Amino acid sequence: MIQALVTHGVEPSSLSIVGSDVAVVEQVHSKVGHGRAALSSAMSGSWLGLLAGLVVVVVDPTDFATPILSGVLIGAGIGMVVGIALFSFGRGNQRRYRSSQHVVAAAYRVVVDPAESDSAHKAIKEHAEHGGD
Repeated sequence: MIQALVTHGVEPSSLSIVGSDVAVVEQVHSKVGHGRAALSSAMSGSWLGLLAGLVVVVVDPTDFATPILSGVLIGAGIGMVVGIALFSFGRGNQRRYRSSQHVVAAAYRVVVDPAESDSAHKAIKEHAEHGGD
């Protein structure tokens, strides 16, 4: 509907999509186990190691690759160990799954500014005449 209105010349800034009976839907993607916790923590640790390696390079610029590479590897190892320990010993309300939230409405309406209502009616009529849905 929006595409048809815009294609037929209705100004996009005059259109609004209004949802009613809005609900938040949380979609579960996967389980979080020791492997996922280790990988996530290793990535975080490697970023900290990279930062530490860059600081060493700034302080002593004679060698560039060794401090950065060793910082990333040591940071990943420490991060992995700490992440697995925290995951293993964590109890209580800790979620053991990955998810994302979406706002979903039961019904949607397209609202057009009064100044564009004539062109919107014309666009819908033309769209219907050409076999649109």
